[in-house]
Parts: sequence; C-alpha cells; structure tokens
Amino acid sequence: MNKLVKASIATGAALLLLMGGAGSLAYWNSSAVAGPASGSNTITAGTLSIAAANSGTWTKSFYNGSGTLVTGPSAVTTLSSVRLVPGNRLVYTQNFTVTASGDDLYFTVASTAGAVTAASTNPEDVALAAQVNASGTTAFSVASITGGNVTPSTTAGTYKLSSNSGTSTITVTWTVDFPFGASAVNTAKGGVISLSQGSITLTQVAAP
Repeated sequence: MNKLVKASIATGAALLLLMGGAGSLAYWNSSAVAGPASGSNTITAGTLSIAAANSGTWTKSFYNGSGTLVTGPSAVTTLSSVRLVPGNRLVYTQNFTVTASGDDLYFTVASTAGAVTAASTNPEDVALAAQVNASGTTAFSVASITGGNVTPSTTAGTYKLSSNSGTSTITVTWTVDFPFGASAVNTAKGGVISLSQGSITLTQVAAP
C-alpha cells in the first residue's frame, strides 16, 4: 500500500474518532418552582342556594262584592278545616333563605306558581276550581330579596352581591281567592279543590 493511501486511511480514522467522541460533551440546565408559595395556593368556589326557612302559614279574610276587606285576616290552624264561602280569601306566606357567595355573582329569581285544581271530576269540584282560578286575584307572588348581602342590580329583576358571603330572605305569598259575586251561583257548593306546590328558582346570569 502506498504512502498516499495509508495517509488517507489514517486521516479518515482520526475524523471518525473525533466524531464519535463528540457525543460525550455535556450541557447545562437549571429549573425553579413556579406558582404561589405553599399554603397560599387554594381557591374556593362561591355558592348560590335557596331553602325554605319555615313551613309557612295561612290566613283567611272576607271581602265584599266591591273588594273591600270586611273581616280578617285571621290565622288558619288547619287548612282542611276551612269551609270556603264566596268572599273568602286565603293567603299562604312562607320565607326562604338565600345563601350566596362569590366575587362577581349576579342572579335572577323566578317562580313557578302553584296550581289550583278540582279534587275530582265531580261537578261541584270542577265548578269551585273554575271560580277560584277565574277570580283574577288567585296568584303566586315573590317579594324582593331583603337583608343580608343581596341587592338589586341596575337591571330590573337581577340581583348582585354587596359582599361575597351572607344570607338574605325572600318572602313568597300564595293567594287563593273565592270572590263574592253579583249574582247567585250555586254550582260550587260542597266543592273540593287541591293545591299543588310551586317553586322558586335562582339562576346565575352574566353581569348586566
């Protein structure tokens, strides 16, 4: 083998050794912990809930044909003991507690009215239910929220929190009216009606 070939082989081997050894070179790196320090890295969600604060009470009144209060209201101890006559108005009142917390919480209050229905298909039951529902004053009403940390917002029907925790009260009334008429209608005598519960719903909304 001549000297030129030997020199080429030796040079190639040296290059291979250099290339093979390049992988053994090291590099530097470093890291640090990111985020809040230990003990301050928890987040708690707020809440929005409603619950009955009492079982509610009934009162009974009597109104004449012009809608003027004649007697009452007086407390009703047992609703099933009442014998309704034209002119009577029954009012159920119940309080609810609103528990709300949150830094940017807005919500609305909606209600589903209770229903007044005939207890059976008997003509007198059907007639009584029809006359009560046609009164124009039988209704389910939700008062504004009072107390606590809830206040009305700039948008009607929307509420906001003045602080991020606390409780407030909503008062609900249910009026069942059997109005005194201008003429005799005897079809509802002895009739029986049934009352079905309504509901109150709180719904979070975007800031108005």
